[in-house]
Amino acid sequence: MYAVIKTGGKQYLVRENDKIFIEKIDKAVGESVEFTPIMVNDGTKMISDSKGLENAKVVCKVKEHFRGKKVKVYYFRRRKDSDKTIGHRQNMVTLVVESITK
Repeated sequence: MYAVIKTGGKQYLVRENDKIFIEKIDKAVGESVEFTPIMVNDGTKMISDSKGLENAKVVCKVKEHFRGKKVKVYYFRRRKDSDKTIGHRQNMVTLVVESITK
């Protein structure tokens, strides 16, 4: 069984016991997080309509908080003697998928 969840403007395909890395959410380590799935597939049929997903949920546990890799952004304007380098590190969370119910 697998499901597709949406968080932080991105969609993630998850199965039970998977580790996923998402953008920061305000939960402490060890707390549970519930997501409403966009789509659930149990191996025989796929459910993606809102009526069929009313009771569906994906329960995840927060494992750790960390910062992602540094992304460098470079701005350059030709013939203007202008350039600028900016770095960014996104705050991330590791989640472990505990259960998927439909």
